[in-house]
Amino acid sequence: MNKKMIWAELLIVLAPFVAALYFWDALPDQIPRHYNVHGEVDAYAPKGFVFFLPALNALLALILNIIPKIDPRGENFGKFRSVYNGLVLGGLSFLSILSLSEILKQAGIGFIQPVQTIDLVGYLLGIMFILLGIFIKKIEPNYFVGVRTPWTLENAEVWRRTHRFSGKLFVAAGAVLVGLKVIASPVVFFAGMLVVILGVTLVCVVYSYLEFQKEKRKEAVL
Repeated sequence: MNKKMIWAELLIVLAPFVAALYFWDALPDQIPRHYNVHGEVDAYAPKGFVFFLPALNALLALILNIIPKIDPRGENFGKFRSVYNGLVLGGLSFLSILSLSEILKQAGIGFIQPVQTIDLVGYLLGIMFILLGIFIKKIEPNYFVGVRTPWTLENAEVWRRTHRFSGKLFVAAGAVLVGLKVIASPVVFFAGMLVVILGVTLVCVVYSYLEFQKEKRKEAVL
């Protein structure tokens, strides 16, 4: 890993810790621990809970940096290293932004008050899907990142076709999620989010299977 990547990850991961410590005295003794589908707080925890999501993000950063070293196809990560780094930074930023938003909200920082946590999650999730769709076609075969089905892992050509198709599907899914967030109520968005995620997953699996069967038929003819 290059030094720029290390510093970028450290900045993203440590920012919520620094913010929590800086605003510690301004945080209430009890902070939200969970929101329901309406965006309402339905569980609280001591303010030390403010470190939970940042700590989870730090653990995620560690795992994501270990993955290329333990993957049996780890050499393939070198072929899409810049894409993988982008996905790592994107995933870490997702949790970091959520953490910072909640810390600033609980500390009473004015400009963040109108931002509803459930809305922020929705928009960030949609953007993540779009970015993943843009870059997923560049991911080479491996056991941890991408559309990993028995058929994509078995055949490199099936992997390539599935990821090229999945990229378009993920971009469309992300656009749908952002659109739903704009026009739908929280409950409708939550239901739509589940349908989109499950639908995308199912379609990708079925597509990879069908492409694998095509390859088998080609081989049988040859």
